[in-house]
Amino acid sequence: MSVTLTRQAEHRIRDWIADGRYATVAGAIDAAVQFLDASDRERRLRAALLAAEEQTRQGRVAEWTPELRERLRREAEERFQRGERPGPHVCP
Repeated sequence: MSVTLTRQAEHRIRDWIADGRYATVAGAIDAAVQFLDASDRERRLRAALLAAEEQTRQGRVAEWTPELRERLRREAEERFQRGERPGPHVCP
């Protein structure tokens, strides 16, 4: 895959490599993709939680099943294994 970066993005990545934050351009871009992926998962989870809260307010409580509980536990464990930590809005 070929990617064209803006001058600003290229300069920032080169600075990160120069100060030792990343060893290579590929490493910096990989970290950025991982961050975007984690952000997207967090956004989707937050949307699901807000939808569940709204359902609860309307008296339509989502069913708490063993499958749902296991899925949430598995997702939390996967995030922990990747080194992700809950945001301050989750664990103040």
